[in-house]
Amino acid sequence: MKKLSLLLIILLSLLSTEPSLAQDSQGYASFEHLSTPSAKKSLVDLAPGLLTFFNNGPVFGIPGTEVGSIWERTQLTGDWGGLRTDLARHGLFFDVYSTSTYQDVTSGGLKTGSSFVQNIQTSVNIDTARAGLWSGGLIHVTAQSRYGDSPEDTFTAGTVVPQYTGLVEPDPLLSHETDLSEYFLVQALSKTTSVVLGKISDVFDPDQTMMETVPNIISPISTSTKTR
Repeated sequence: MKKLSLLLIILLSLLSTEPSLAQDSQGYASFEHLSTPSAKKSLVDLAPGLLTFFNNGPVFGIPGTEVGSIWERTQLTGDWGGLRTDLARHGLFFDVYSTSTYQDVTSGGLKTGSSFVQNIQTSVNIDTARAGLWSGGLIHVTAQSRYGDSPEDTFTAGTVVPQYTGLVEPDPLLSHETDLSEYFLVQALSKTTSVVLGKISDVFDPDQTMMETVPNIISPISTSTKTR
């Protein structure tokens, strides 16, 4: 309920801001050419920051996206030869976030030993106006996947919570599983009123710190989250 309330407050705040002001305040200075002229009102054109909030990570196709060399681009796999830009122009935003984590319990805990966990978040956003469907709508779907060692080999520190947040999604007791963590529709009814219908997760992986301080454990090592 707290997460839903926060989402609604931020959503209403963003939607009540003029498009130019909303983009400038978030530092978006490029990629505005993706906005497709249409009689339908696009939420992405009005408040592109909604997508980064929903994904909790960078999103390809909104202002601020860089498509240069591998050292400069904001997404690891880039523009897919222009396909990704074309998809965004037509309202489809597809992003994948991957985090790898290694941990080692050197002494104490439930048992000693090392383990490895891979978390993958796949997020899809569909702007209904850009897609030629209806005005003011945004469909969001996120799937969480976890691979690697079993819970018996990862919950070994003896803590009451996971050593790092990556163990929470899609389920703390599953090791090779993919599940939908979020799916909802955002629909703007007016400049100041919108509704959100669907399932909203209260746990996000990509931008969260992956580790906690636990005695007698070598700190978990996580690779930088990559957006593909």
